[in-house]
Amino acid sequence: MGKKITVAIIVLSLVICIPVLGAHNISETFRTGLLVLQYYTSSFDLLITGLKPLEIAISQFELSIAENQNVDESLLLIALIYQQLGNPDKALDYLDFYLQRNPEESWAYVLQGDLWDQLGDQEQALEYYEKAIAHGEYAKGYYGVGTVKVSQEKNSEAIEAFAKCIEIAPDFLEARMQLASTYFNSSQFDEALEQFELVVRYDPYLADAHYYLSVLYERNGDLDKAQHARIMAVSYGSSLIQ
Repeated sequence: MGKKITVAIIVLSLVICIPVLGAHNISETFRTGLLVLQYYTSSFDLLITGLKPLEIAISQFELSIAENQNVDESLLLIALIYQQLGNPDKALDYLDFYLQRNPEESWAYVLQGDLWDQLGDQEQALEYYEKAIAHGEYAKGYYGVGTVKVSQEKNSEAIEAFAKCIEIAPDFLEARMQLASTYFNSSQFDEALEQFELVVRYDPYLADAHYYLSVLYERNGDLDKAQHARIMAVSYGSSLIQ
């Protein structure tokens, strides 16, 4: 979506504000902030030169916090907006405040891990991912652990984390792709083949998965499948094709 707001903000807005709060519990300033986000995601801001909808949304959510209305929801949305704006430090400030008020909301540790990863501190990121999964079965938390373990070249631990992730969320394709790639890089080719085949069943347009399949099929002597997979990889624009 480029600079447009992440799906996470849209989903969080809908999940929190509609079923939990109910229309009668939403303050006017908070409602205005949500409306501005809606305009932003619809690209209405492109019609008005100089309009800065994310900054306006932040200001409305800040007002809502000052009015002691919809405080927790405002803190979360401000954190997500700052993450989208590429300012993880500010995002962490608001998320920390949210967790001080809601220490039982352990899913938010996953977001903290993402923000520390965005800052380039993988040790801190891993700490929060592990803190999250110590409190609950969060697929994104296991995914975060897996990505850190891959960067640390601890492939067996990464495989364990990615496998747990897709056990919780079988349609988490990015995690399944990471699992397949880590199997491949660990020379566990049968396991890699199984996972890459599942990846393209979920999404037949994932070009790099087709590339890996072409390599694995060729390795197994299945040349017809290898040729077909390579054609698919080329057709869909795999970055791995030499």
